[in-house]
This record gives sequence, structure tokens and C-alpha cells, in this order.
Amino acid sequence: MTTMTPRQLAILRRYSGWMLADILIHPDRGIAHAKHSRYGCSAFRVEGEEFWMDTTSRGIEMSRWNSAGERRVCEVLGWPRIARFARALPAALIAELRTHREELTRCTLTRPDFPVRATAEEQERWEDAVYTPWLVRRRAIEATLNAVPDRALRDGLTGPPQLFDLKVTQPCPTDARATAIRTGPVTAARFEQDPLL
Repeated sequence: MTTMTPRQLAILRRYSGWMLADILIHPDRGIAHAKHSRYGCSAFRVEGEEFWMDTTSRGIEMSRWNSAGERRVCEVLGWPRIARFARALPAALIAELRTHREELTRCTLTRPDFPVRATAEEQERWEDAVYTPWLVRRRAIEATLNAVPDRALRDGLTGPPQLFDLKVTQPCPTDARATAIRTGPVTAARFEQDPLL
């Protein structure tokens, strides 16, 4: 029995909450929607490290800019392994996720309309009496939805032995390249060119 590592959990949990729920509930449909969304962000933090994250046809890709101004892929959390992990979830967990996901959808559809033509005082009262309670309720539903996968994994849910499909060679540090130039030729085993770029 192999549980997810803290790093694997951190990557999945940092991925958009409701989108992750859709992937776990229905892997094929959820992953197809994620690919279409091309969701990404420039401050994707995992275990204290910051990456540029992109949703691609391969999976959740994390990259960084190097000293040459090039963005290099560091890790890829592939869709096939995420899908296998999602399909291994127990039916009870999926049912709970689906319940909270449907509740979030219903709540989103009831978002109150901003009173554009109201006075500033009326708009302030609307925000306090109508919008803020709705927002608090929505955030509570989101927190409950996001907690379901975390709780399952904390309780020892089994997962795939390794979620990372691909390990991309890290770019050579600038100072190391300079040293290599001064001292002589560099072996291919030590400074292997990234085959993906």
C-alpha cells in the first residue's frame, strides 16, 4: 500500500479546487475540461518552491525561468497517472465529492446581482446584508469540498506508487557552465540537454 507523498498531494491540492474535484469525480470528463481550460498561474507554490504552472495535454506542468531567459519544464504530473489515481478512489468518497460539488454549483448560481442603480449607501447595505453572507457560505462550501481529498489521503488511501510521469533534466547553473568552459570539455552525462525543449 503506497500513500501519496506530501509533494504529490501539494501539487494536486494547489490545482484549482473545483477543477480537481471534477477530475476526481469523473476523470475522463474532468481531465478533458482541464485540458481545454489551459488553466495556469505564475506563482504556483509547492513545498516552499515557486513555479510557473500550466495545464497542457501532458498534465500539470511546472516550470521556471533560467538565467538565459528561457522557461524550462521541471516536473510534469501526467494525466494518465492522475486518472488511475482518481479511478481508485472509493465510491463513498466520490459520492461525498459529488454532493459538495453540486452544492457549490447551486450556490454559485444564486450569486446576488449588484444593485448598479442604487445609491452608495444602499449598495453598502446590500454588500453587508446580501453579498457578504453569500460569499461566506460559498467559501465554506469550497473549504468543505477541498478538504475531502485531503482527509482521504491523510487516512491512508492508496494511490499509485509514483505520480510523476516525467523528470526533466534541470538546466546547468551558470557558474557551473563557466567552470566547465575553463576546465575543459563537459561530459554529456553531466550536462545533458533537455530533450523536451
